[in-house]
Amino acid sequence: MVKGEDILNIFKDKTYINEDFKGNVVSIKMEQGKEILSQLEKKVCKIYEITNDGKGSGFFCKIPYPDEFNLLPVLITNKHVLDQKDLEKHKKVKLSFNDDKENRILIIDEKRKIYSCKDFDVTIIEIKPNLDKIYDYLDIDENVFNENYKQIYQKNMQIYIIQYPLGQTSSYSIGLLSNIENEKKKINHRCSTNFGSSGSPILCLSNFKVFGVHKGRNINSNYNEGVFIKFAIEEFNQAHPNLSYFSNKKFFENKELNSDISSINIKKNKIQNNWNNNLIMNNNIKEINNNYHNIKLQNQNINTVNNNPNYNNNILNNTFNINKNTNNSINSMNNNMNNNNTNNTINIFFILHLLILIISKTLIKQ
Repeated sequence: MVKGEDILNIFKDKTYINEDFKGNVVSIKMEQGKEILSQLEKKVCKIYEITNDGKGSGFFCKIPYPDEFNLLPVLITNKHVLDQKDLEKHKKVKLSFNDDKENRILIIDEKRKIYSCKDFDVTIIEIKPNLDKIYDYLDIDENVFNENYKQIYQKNMQIYIIQYPLGQTSSYSIGLLSNIENEKKKINHRCSTNFGSSGSPILCLSNFKVFGVHKGRNINSNYNEGVFIKFAIEEFNQAHPNLSYFSNKKFFENKELNSDISSINIKKNKIQNNWNNNLIMNNNIKEINNNYHNIKLQNQNINTVNNNPNYNNNILNNTFNINKNTNNSINSMNNNMNNNNTNNTINIFFILHLLILIISKTLIKQ
């Protein structure tokens, strides 16, 4: 196991660490740390601004849309890096990863859902289904949707940022959460960043899941600013109400609506079960009807017998006649056999008589 300071040596040539960061990071094995960081690196990209030569950072994740039971793959960055109006006008985004030999082009068509949140300085771009297998996605920390999220993300919580400072290769920064501005729903943190870090994901160091978006440095303080990702997701859903069950409402905080959806799902399952039971009942009814039909035919046959007194006599007479004919046949066969036996006996006596005569004549001659 390694200490917090040692884990920074895994990629020490590309790691920023703020001077006020003290203590140990979550202990993990060195090999495990390398694997985690290399996987995270594939989910954060460098973004080239459209209207100037500036560069920023962005990341891929899957957000709840149009409801909490479905996930939509998206690219997230800052509004001042990519603005919705510029995207709709120029129809493409240029981005790259560390291992790319050439820049990638993300085409923006009219059907792609885009939204720039002015209040939070966040832009969300939908990734179309035919492209979603190309990219890897960060997991969103589920605690960010909790009603008590302010008690979960507290001061001095260890956090982590993956970024492209100065538009160069990706790097990592470990720091502390400073405080939360409740009214503005903003995050203040002390991770080391630079120009080009705008739009980077803010992750929990305990599970490496994203809960915020880095914006930049607050010129009036020594802190960096960010925003909780949940608020940008809520505005995105409200901006595209045609497919959303949560149109113009709080997306995750509306207990009543969530309860209604759960109730609908329960009723749907009951209806499904009742439908299956009805199928079984229908099959049973068919079997009963078939049995009833057979019983009815048997009853008809019984009634026929009961209504015709001669029916049984006819059956008995027929049986008697059959037996009589059978006996006559047997007697005839016996007679034939007796006649044959008699004839055979006569023939034998005749032959013997002839033999005696022949023998007698022979003896006389001698």
